Amino acid sequence: MKFKSKNNKLVAMLLLLFITGTALMAQNNLFYLEAQGVAGYSSETEDYILYSHHPHEAMQKPSIGFDWLKRFATQHRDIAVASVQFRLAVNEKEKPALEPQLYNAWLKYKSALGDVSIGHLKPASGLSYSLDNHAMLMPDMTMYVFTYDRDWGMLYSRDTVWGNVSASLTTASGMRLYRKDNNYLAALHASYGILNDDNFSIGATLQKGEVLEAMGYHIGHGKIVHDELLAGLDATILHNNLESRLDVYAGEFYRKDAWSVLWRNGINLLSEEKLKLEAQGIWRELVGSKHTNYDLGLTWKFHPDWALRTLYDYHIMKQGALEETDYKVVAQLYYYKRLF
Repeated sequence: MKFKSKNNKLVAMLLLLFITGTALMAQNNLFYLEAQGVAGYSSETEDYILYSHHPHEAMQKPSIGFDWLKRFATQHRDIAVASVQFRLAVNEKEKPALEPQLYNAWLKYKSALGDVSIGHLKPASGLSYSLDNHAMLMPDMTMYVFTYDRDWGMLYSRDTVWGNVSASLTTASGMRLYRKDNNYLAALHASYGILNDDNFSIGATLQKGEVLEAMGYHIGHGKIVHDELLAGLDATILHNNLESRLDVYAGEFYRKDAWSVLWRNGINLLSEEKLKLEAQGIWRELVGSKHTNYDLGLTWKFHPDWALRTLYDYHIMKQGALEETDYKVVAQLYYYKRLF
């Protein structure tokens, strides 16, 4: 993808805001340096790869960047929070070879009635809404069209004594800010249970839109807008060193039945999640094609700033009488360090 001049201007403006804000009020900033190396092998291409999911997907690729969080507050309360996460990633076998990635870029206003955010943010949809997945190799439903990992738009969120209620209205274009034929995604998510206190959370999603098949900065299917109406259920349960997560969608996509089920289980083999083994299955049907993915992953946090992750992914595709299989083996070395 060619990074257009208006996108360059947007990145430059955000970097300028970052530098100015840091110089003025450093005590209200968190700044992290992020870097990762990713390499593997794909039976589909019969070659080595420098990505975890797909060459068009923004995550995960060899990259270096920063993660910046700024808090605006008075002596009495927090007023707002701003976040910018930017990477320069290797764009394998494409031009340009280096891809600027503006991942987080949002401003959140905090009030007694709830938080209102605007910018590049998570839509209020499914398990991925509450899952911290920006560095993970294990795929989720944001990589399979059912929702977006990040999208441009607005989000309202309110925490309650029993859980959370959130609603978002976004452009349905993913990483890229793109408008065509009034594309949009409206999503509503409500959850019961506070994970840190109750060790469980159960959520429900309703989303409707005219959406684009976006993967990273690439928009597929000729940039055709697709009708979408999906309902979903998600759940997370923690018990001792065990984790179980479920993410389900069902409805219509492009005037055809669509559904997906993700079930992920993990076991922490060492304290503080220093060594985690995870396994998951993803079953889905979209536009007449049925897909199954079986994944096995291992995460080893051998240092507070370093993590080593590995992933094995086995994929089965069925379309009518046709059945195809492929697999990937991927490793990631991830560095994330707070500088101030």
